[in-house]
Amino acid sequence: MAKWRYKLKEDYERDLPEWWQDRIVMNHESMWFKLNQAPPKLLIKAGYSWDGCSGPFIHDGACRVAGPGMPVVAHKPGDCFRTTTRGSMTHDIGYQFLELFEVLGVSRRMWDDLFKSDVKEDGFGAYALYHWGVRKLGGIWHLGRKILKRVGLIK
Repeated sequence: MAKWRYKLKEDYERDLPEWWQDRIVMNHESMWFKLNQAPPKLLIKAGYSWDGCSGPFIHDGACRVAGPGMPVVAHKPGDCFRTTTRGSMTHDIGYQFLELFEVLGVSRRMWDDLFKSDVKEDGFGAYALYHWGVRKLGGIWHLGRKILKRVGLIK
């Protein structure tokens, strides 16, 4: 887990909001995820790694995220913030493959809103502040990436 904080130890399947069914244009499977249109589901495959949330909060080190509906993860010692693990995982996979997801009908806003509902449901008190951050900073990141691709600086 070189630069990543978390690594998924088992496949993690989750239901997506029912209204996503009307937006997802087709099923898709890749090395790291499987997106299902009807019913709307996302399967993130074992081995997927991500860096978790950024921000001013110190990770609590408890990392008891295993349980009904929660992903089973490996993490660097002292690097786990239980209440944002699930939300940051789904959000990170959404952003890492955003251009593909947009073709499949899943927008950046949908990932941002899913992040907000996940971290709120998992008990993270600063969910509204973090949602605001991903909406604003995620938009800047995504726009910058598009520009760098257009001018040929990245693929």
